[in-house]
Amino acid sequence: MWCPFAAPSSEVDDAHPQPPHADEDELLPLQPPPRVPAFDKEVANGRPSDWNQRAETFYWSRKTAHRCPDFARPRADVAHVMEFFAARPGPDGAAVSARLGPPEARGSCWFRCEWVGPGGGKSALEKLQAEGWVRAWHGCKMESVYSILYHGRFCESGRSGRGDRFFDYGEGVYLHRDRLAHKTQFYSRFTPFLGNGTYVSAIFECLVNREDKVQTFNGTDQWINRSRSVRLSALWLCCRTKRDMVPGDEVAAEWVPEMEANPHHTEWDASARDRGASSFADWLVPRPAAARGRSRRADRAQSSGPAGAAPPGEPAPAPPQWQEAAAGPARSAVAERLAGGPAGRGEEGGGGPPGGAAPAPPPGPAGQEPLAETRDACAAQAPAMSPRALDVVASCTLELAQAHGVDAKKGFEFTAEKLLRAGLGSAEALAAATDTAWPLDRKGRQVLPEPLRNMLRERARLLRVSEEDSLDRQKGS
Repeated sequence: MWCPFAAPSSEVDDAHPQPPHADEDELLPLQPPPRVPAFDKEVANGRPSDWNQRAETFYWSRKTAHRCPDFARPRADVAHVMEFFAARPGPDGAAVSARLGPPEARGSCWFRCEWVGPGGGKSALEKLQAEGWVRAWHGCKMESVYSILYHGRFCESGRSGRGDRFFDYGEGVYLHRDRLAHKTQFYSRFTPFLGNGTYVSAIFECLVNREDKVQTFNGTDQWINRSRSVRLSALWLCCRTKRDMVPGDEVAAEWVPEMEANPHHTEWDASARDRGASSFADWLVPRPAAARGRSRRADRAQSSGPAGAAPPGEPAPAPPQWQEAAAGPARSAVAERLAGGPAGRGEEGGGGPPGGAAPAPPPGPAGQEPLAETRDACAAQAPAMSPRALDVVASCTLELAQAHGVDAKKGFEFTAEKLLRAGLGSAEALAAATDTAWPLDRKGRQVLPEPLRNMLRERARLLRVSEEDSLDRQKGS
């Protein structure tokens, strides 16, 4: 009975085909009017742990069908579901139903409501598709739909404390591509929140920028994206009566107001507003094409003024980070640059300002915080890591962060911790590290991405060679 992106509404003769039950209907009570539950922000406090562990559910079958009442000539009306959203205000005070287009019947009890809220609408979504964004699908519980519509975006799965389910180092929004859209049913659930024998489930149609994907080593068939690169496209609602239910459908025994997600709760509000990096997986993905274009324009603007800058129209050349790091002492030029000293550079690899003045780090994730304090704190907490190894890790993480617009501080702390646990606390150990020597997770898979491993190994080797050459020159003099 699966339906999404099937027939358009003009081809749907009857969204709720009902078999004749004239004899039975004479003995059954009439279907009661719907009771749209009100939202109480003082009571609602639902979390994934409530929906996945505490909620009473069952799977539809002939043995469980008796748990749902029978009514004469039952009908599931999507208009009553829209009343549910009309009773819930958005951040501007208007009902969140105003963020949805009118429901379009698509057959098999499915209705599609186009997202017309912030960033939505046909023209905006067509523009994203022209830029290479592709369609994906996200299954969810009805208890979470209001919060999603309120914020206009998804919160990333990445907090085990609230019951999120996610892979190690795979924090993000979990989705399915078109050909696996039917699997979203495993993450949604039919809910009798109208109290009149109507059962409703929901899934979201989205557009995603797969250049901002989160890589994992779990072999999953799901797509994982950062929330910043997922846009709502439409809400699909499946409205069924008892006669429409299909064996295997997951059903909630009742609607519990306390389990509805509260968009006003600080936890959800902070998650929905947090667009920065939240996991090391950011290091594995390139920036979206639009962000790369902005960076190139910023490079041109930076390179147009100082003497010796690149010609107009060409990106400014990056400073020779590693040559400085290799020639310096334990606290090398790389460390000085991380501290915002004379060797510092601006966002996205542009040359520093004339006169050697240290530029102030720009705000936001793209402008990284100085890492000298983090480096010193890491050295104090892990004295086993040598200053040269810390400089190698610092230079690599800073370069990757500036290349991808992510949080260098978190990547630095993460990498240093994992390397110490693996016994790679010196530049010599990094230079000689084999594939089996790098940090592994509980399942024996590599924790650090291959580009970072190669960079650490090669820069540690270059440092060792440069130091040997420096000693030879000193002996020769």
